[in-house]
Amino acid sequence: MRATQLVFVSGFCGERRFDKMRTLREEALAQLVLSRLSQDQRTSGQTIDVVVHDSELLLMGSCDNQGQKVAAKMIALGTHGVQSVIDRLVVRGTQSSA
Repeated sequence: MRATQLVFVSGFCGERRFDKMRTLREEALAQLVLSRLSQDQRTSGQTIDVVVHDSELLLMGSCDNQGQKVAAKMIALGTHGVQSVIDRLVVRGTQSSA
């Protein structure tokens, strides 16, 4: 009679499916935030990119003024599913050349 072993392989089907689902959720969340930014009068027309990783959102790009920068962060934070925001937005005309 042969003994049967149960072996768990890291990165097998279940984990890949989880990663794919997480990626889809992150993409959907990024699209939702971008949509909200483009529909808001304070932030529409600004150059803002959004990257999401594990419910943490990164805002990158530029705005015309400080009020738009603050509004973009508040819109992102007010979106269901966003736990934190890293604000890398730059107000045009205030960048220092390095």
